[in-house]
Amino acid sequence: MKYISHYLHKPVRYKKDRQGTVKDWVMQATPSQAVLAGLLVEDQDGRQRHVAMSDIESLGLKYIYLKQPLAACVDLPVTDQNVFLVEHVLDKQVVDTKRKKVYRVNDIEVQEDKGQFVVRWVDTGLAGLLQRMGVTVELPEKLGRLNRRIAWADIEPLDPDLKSTFQKLAKLHPADLADIIEELGVSKGADLLERLDDETAAEALTEVDPAMQSDIMEEIKPQDAADIIEEMEPDDAADLISDLPQDTAREIMAEMEKEERQEVKELLKYPEDAAGGIMNTEYMSVAKSLTAEQVLNKFRIQKPEPEVAYNIVVLDEQNRLAGLLSLRDLVVAEPGAKVESIMMADLPSVQADASLEEVADLMHKYDLMALPVVAPGLAVLGVITVDDVIELVVPEKWKRSHRKHFPFSF
Repeated sequence: MKYISHYLHKPVRYKKDRQGTVKDWVMQATPSQAVLAGLLVEDQDGRQRHVAMSDIESLGLKYIYLKQPLAACVDLPVTDQNVFLVEHVLDKQVVDTKRKKVYRVNDIEVQEDKGQFVVRWVDTGLAGLLQRMGVTVELPEKLGRLNRRIAWADIEPLDPDLKSTFQKLAKLHPADLADIIEELGVSKGADLLERLDDETAAEALTEVDPAMQSDIMEEIKPQDAADIIEEMEPDDAADLISDLPQDTAREIMAEMEKEERQEVKELLKYPEDAAGGIMNTEYMSVAKSLTAEQVLNKFRIQKPEPEVAYNIVVLDEQNRLAGLLSLRDLVVAEPGAKVESIMMADLPSVQADASLEEVADLMHKYDLMALPVVAPGLAVLGVITVDDVIELVVPEKWKRSHRKHFPFSF
């Protein structure tokens, strides 16, 4: 087993002539493995050269030998896709996407495989630290975290200077991403959030502890913050905006697209402790005269978010609330069945100034997944979903630990 730290600052020779000193390892990384492409060598005059592994004769215990003089080696092309193991990974924080936790890398293990040197593991336990100190000891497996090695396939480096699309992180559940962001703290969490794609960042931010959300937003440039907030559900976006300092909120709102900005402004008009303050203005509505097949086709085109997908608002000829259509009833209905024959009529609704206690009581009494919010003339303003009510009565930690097990998001 070879450790990267053992080769740092080792002399580089051609035959018996000293050519320079090893400063770093250049790696070509893929999601599953990382092939060492070359070395960063500082020559006798302090200049840095990128030497390809094809010019390396051997990696010895004392010296690294070149096949030709350093001056004759052609510089290895370096792109944004390359990773410098010492600069970007060693002694830096990484995410173990399997355990969904953040660790500090104490050393990096390299294996020789068919003529190539490949990084397969990073060491985040006591063993790696002892190796750095020159202490060789076999630690029993039962020591767990003291003997922790993480496969490269499960690693996502977090160094801010490293170009990364965070493909592995983007596959994690938003609640797990939120845990990672909270573990990193406000500054580093904001950096990670800013480097994720906007949709993934919005989903993760929604799961972050509300007390930390506004602190993170203040760390992010207003344009980037606006891009993320635009991907959030309007009610979640309005809650976050209302918690921000006024100057920060104005800066972010000014950067938002007109339609999303207007939706948030409308919700901010309602008190937080009223139905209008927690309703979602993005919902799917259909005319009661449509058939089940026509609604399904519309459903496929609109692709509503999970929170509002399970109950569809039904409107009459005057665009007033007529009832709700459950996704289950829609799917099992005959294709030609009219919506008005399969919808749930005579269900309660509330006006925007209704108290949250009234909302919770109605949803509990009628066992509702969604409750329409209407104007005095029954024009639909929005929908309150079960996740909105759960946020009022269930502790945040319980929601965060349980919501990933449900087919819909709380």
